[in-house]
Amino acid sequence: MYSCIYEQAAASLDRNSITAIQTVFRGTEGTAGEDLVRRIVPTEYGRDRDGNPYVRVTCTESDARTTLTEPVVPEERLIILGGGHVSLQLCELAARCGFRIALCDDREEFANRERFPMAETVLCGPYEDCIAQLHVSAQDYVVIVTRGHAYDRACLKMILPGEEPAYTGMIGSRSRVQGLFAMLEGEGYPRERMNRICSPVGLKIGAVTPEEIAVSIMAEIIAYRRLPEHAAGRLRNYSDLDPEIIRHLAENRGNQAVVTVLDTHGSTPRKAGAKMVVRADGTIIGTVGGGSAEGSVIRQALALTGSGRYSICSFDMTGDPAAEEDNVCGGVMRVLIEDDVSGIAENRKA
Repeated sequence: MYSCIYEQAAASLDRNSITAIQTVFRGTEGTAGEDLVRRIVPTEYGRDRDGNPYVRVTCTESDARTTLTEPVVPEERLIILGGGHVSLQLCELAARCGFRIALCDDREEFANRERFPMAETVLCGPYEDCIAQLHVSAQDYVVIVTRGHAYDRACLKMILPGEEPAYTGMIGSRSRVQGLFAMLEGEGYPRERMNRICSPVGLKIGAVTPEEIAVSIMAEIIAYRRLPEHAAGRLRNYSDLDPEIIRHLAENRGNQAVVTVLDTHGSTPRKAGAKMVVRADGTIIGTVGGGSAEGSVIRQALALTGSGRYSICSFDMTGDPAAEEDNVCGGVMRVLIEDDVSGIAENRKA
C-alpha cells in the first residue's frame, strides 16, 4: 500500500528539512496513476555566480513526457530561547513579519500557549532538550534571551556544533558575552563561529523598554533576512509554493482538485510552484493570482474533481481587467489541474 506523497513532504517540513516532489505526465491531459505519476526525490541545488545555493521549480520535456520537480522548503522560523518580557514582544512582531515561531523556556509559567498564542511551537523543559527537538537548520533565526549566564551557555553548547543558523543573536552586556565566549573557546568550541553571533543583540537605536528592544532585534533580523551582504552561503528558495498547501493536502484527501503553476512568461501575480486547492463546493485554499484567469482555473478544476484525471492549461493574463487593477502588466501562466487522487503516492510504472 502506497503512502500519500504529500504526507511524506509534510513530514519533511515537520523535520525542518527540504525535499522535492517530482511529477511525470504524458501529454496535456490524461488519467492519474497511468499518465501522471509522482514520487519524492532528492533535492537538487543550483549555485549562483557567487556560489550560493538555491532551489527552484523545474519543468522539462523529453520523450513525450514532462517532468515537474518542486522543492518543498520549510518556512523561515524564529527560535526564541527564553520566555521573558522581551520574548513576548518579539514573538508578536516576528509573527506579523511572517516568521514561524518556536519558543522555549524551562519554566511553565513562561512557556505556555496562553502566554504565546502566536507561536507555532512552545516547548517547556531544559534548553538542551528543547533545542534537540527543534533540529536547528541554516534556514532558522535564533535569539537567545534567557535569564542568566548558565542558560546562555547551555544554549550555545547545543547550537555551536550543529548547522549554523541564518542569524544568531544573544542578549547581554559586551563584557559578559566575551567572558562566555572565552569560556566556551577554552572548552573547544570554535571562536570563529562565536564571532558571527550578534551580541549585544539588536540594532543600536537606544532601545530601553522590552517593546523597544524587540523592535531593535526584529530590525536586525530583517537586515539578515533581506540584505545581500548577509546572504552569503544561505539557501535561496525561488519556488512560489506555500508549505501550508502541502500540509492541507497531507491531511485532506478527495473531493477536491489541485492546481499547480508549472511556469510563467511575462509579469504574472504568482510564479512557478504556486498551488491552489479547489474544493468541490467551490471554495479555495491558496491562490494562483486572482482575477478572471483564476476564475477560469476554478471552473476547470471543479469539472475535474472526482474524475481521476488531469489537464494542462495556459492562461493569458494580458488584458485581464483584474490584473490591470492590481498593476500587473500581464503574462502567460501554464498550470496543471488535477483531481487530487493523483497525489496518492509513488507509482512504480513511472
